[in-house]
Amino acid sequence: MKAVFWISVLATLYTYLIYPILLFFMAALAQAARDLRFLLRRSERRPTHKAYMPSVSMIIAAYNEEQVIEQKLHNCLTIDYPRNKFEIVVASDGSTDRTDRLVKQYSTIGVKLMAYSPRTGKISVINRTVPLAAGEVIVLSDANTSYCADSIRNLVRHFADPQVGVVCGELKLINNEGEDAEDLYWRYEQALKFLENRINAVLGANGGIYAIRKSCFEPVPDNTITDDFVLPLKIRERGFRIVYDTEAVAFEDAAPSAASEFTRRVRIGAGNFQSLLQVWRLLNPLRGSIAFALWSHKLLRWCVPFFMITALFSNALLIGERVYLFLFILQASVYAAVLVHSLAGDLRSWPFRPLRLFHYFCSMNCAFLFGFFKLLMGTQRVTWKRTERQKVA
Repeated sequence: MKAVFWISVLATLYTYLIYPILLFFMAALAQAARDLRFLLRRSERRPTHKAYMPSVSMIIAAYNEEQVIEQKLHNCLTIDYPRNKFEIVVASDGSTDRTDRLVKQYSTIGVKLMAYSPRTGKISVINRTVPLAAGEVIVLSDANTSYCADSIRNLVRHFADPQVGVVCGELKLINNEGEDAEDLYWRYEQALKFLENRINAVLGANGGIYAIRKSCFEPVPDNTITDDFVLPLKIRERGFRIVYDTEAVAFEDAAPSAASEFTRRVRIGAGNFQSLLQVWRLLNPLRGSIAFALWSHKLLRWCVPFFMITALFSNALLIGERVYLFLFILQASVYAAVLVHSLAGDLRSWPFRPLRLFHYFCSMNCAFLFGFFKLLMGTQRVTWKRTERQKVA
């Protein structure tokens, strides 16, 4: 039982703490090796092709987005990219509000509406729309995501390298005042993505801003929940690279409430476990760095809810020894404090920051656990529920 307890604890520590440390040193070594090759053989370093400008189609999957769709289209029209090479497509997934009517008003300036009915889900809309798009590069975006003017240029420049199949941009959360736990976790994830990019092991993309080479696109099953994870990794599975560019920036509102964030995390949790059935080949250690990252950053991370439960109950069976009694009391006290404060309401009013952070950690893992069981029972729908949003800039 001691072995079960310590394996659970160490597995959790590994995925959240030890892996980032290992990744940091691996990324540093990889960068040093590239610099050394550059010094020895300058011809091996590829230049940044800022002048490379292929035709681009931005596809905005939308469902009942009347609150933000006009602001999104205005934002698209401010993007610094040649208009004769930039196509804007709104793929409406059975919208029942004014979304379609509002988009049609922009048809005279080149915005295309592809309205689908009945509603079938985001990935189904993507599967049907990408083959109809005119661009050599497809940029996938959300209706509540606002792009910087140079974001498209920074995304597509990487496709000058024929080995690049996917480029992920930098998504920054706004309107997140007081939610320091979510903000810290988001910055932690972005840091991991930056380091994984150094070792050619980027896992998926940020759903609001990523681009794929159209010739690399192959439809994925219409019941896929996490398109921004599965689509890039299926392209990586075929031998193409995924690049993360921190200069291709977009902004998106953080979840408006803890409840909506929890619901989003449940959906992600279900999608995470489902995705293993589609990208399992990348878990093969012979795949190198991508397998290492997938095991360490994703698979073990998704198992943390089970590790936490196992650690608590195995600890309870060991309380006959003083050290394990202390550890059990510590675990039980922290979980009890989190539960009490969860019932108390607004997290931003909590004076003790570490407790807010641990609450977010527990909430996230509870959501993953719920997502796992929803997937197991077949109750997680592929369609998404629109949350209340503020307007994009």
